[in-house]
Amino acid sequence: MKKKRTALKRSVGIIWFYFLLICLFAFNTYADEWDGWTVSNGVWEIGVPTAGPGACHGDGDCAGTVLDGNYPLQDDSRLISPVFELPAISGDEQIELRFWQWFNYDGGDGNDKGYVQVSVWDGSA
Repeated sequence: MKKKRTALKRSVGIIWFYFLLICLFAFNTYADEWDGWTVSNGVWEIGVPTAGPGACHGDGDCAGTVLDGNYPLQDDSRLISPVFELPAISGDEQIELRFWQWFNYDGGDGNDKGYVQVSVWDGSA
């Protein structure tokens, strides 16, 4: 059975919730330039990791929770994207969210985890 796809004509914001050693994705910017991204609880950094995978996916910098070691215990930190305006689509066209991540959770109590949250709104609220 073929799924019906509906066009998104709204803005999308991406919020990353992570309790991680390091979570990485390609940044199309230079080190220390946040380009509209914001953080809560300040453990996120932009650059090239020296712990974990040791490199970013593709060219450019990465964002991670402490690029050179372990994240703080019992940390609750968020990396929040700027708003992305999505183009109108039609027919069989699709809009995809793609990202690359590397993570290593503290295995102690099993409470460490990560979330990707996508919010869609039409600008009226």
